[in-house]
Amino acid sequence: GAGFSLPIAVVQHMPEGAEEGYARYLASASALPVEVVREPVEPRPGRVWLAPAGAHLVCRPGRLEPAKEPTGERCPSANVLFRSMAEVHGEGAVAIILIGSKLDGIAGMREVHARGGLTVVENDVSALQNVGPRQAIADGVAVRALSAPLIGAMLFSLGHPQDDLSTIPPAPTSEP
Repeated sequence: GAGFSLPIAVVQHMPEGAEEGYARYLASASALPVEVVREPVEPRPGRVWLAPAGAHLVCRPGRLEPAKEPTGERCPSANVLFRSMAEVHGEGAVAIILIGSKLDGIAGMREVHARGGLTVVENDVSALQNVGPRQAIADGVAVRALSAPLIGAMLFSLGHPQDDLSTIPPAPTSEP
């Protein structure tokens, strides 16, 4: 809500035509307005930008834009978004993979991590669809593993820079 200083970009795999309904759902579940990116936009603080079905969401200096060029990845792809965030924002990028994302995002998260950005996964280890987060931890590219409510609290803290994240525990190391 008020005073939140970051833009948020979301990649969610969904069928063509479902984006507007999902955007309304996200807006109702948060205090932030949500918009599907159908043309280049300036990613203003305090807004959520959603990838359209059938196009990647790409970060460029000063803008987010849909891109339909083939990348060999599922479309939209979190890898494409994360790689572009790493390139544009470096250590200022924050990449988050939630449960259910399969393996999409891990390669891009690796680039965010390599450039010093913050990398976070959802930690519900009892979930059946926790493949992506578990793999990101095993690969050493996720530095935090948090519950969904703590991810929300972390984003709130990042969006209100006077707060301190030093109390958030690091991700567990994977078994050999």
